[in-house]
Amino acid sequence: MESPIHFYTAAAPDSQLHAFARETSARLHRPVLVHPYAELPAPDLQRPTRQQLRAERAALQPMLTSLNENIRLVEDAPHLPHDYLQDLATLHHMRERYEQRLACIEHLLTAPAGPAPSSPPTR
Repeated sequence: MESPIHFYTAAAPDSQLHAFARETSARLHRPVLVHPYAELPAPDLQRPTRQQLRAERAALQPMLTSLNENIRLVEDAPHLPHDYLQDLATLHHMRERYEQRLACIEHLLTAPAGPAPSSPPTR
């Protein structure tokens, strides 16, 4: 069974709202539940918003580009001293971390919007 659609209302539920909920349920083939506004779950303040994720992605992408350029410069330099090889390993590690974080952000941004899984609506 698909997850229900939750309607929250500040007004007392009336016959029109219930008719709208039934019609929506019939058209979408999903259950629709009507709740008073007081039952609206509190936002999960630990979960970043999509806007925050987009801002983080926008900040990380140029950093990754710069990091890739630095890696290319170090790899193309002839006769690197010993300490540059350690620096190169550090740069590769940083690139891996940036790429992992960007992949995580992309995954979160492509996930369906909605309430946090840890805070389901109450009945």
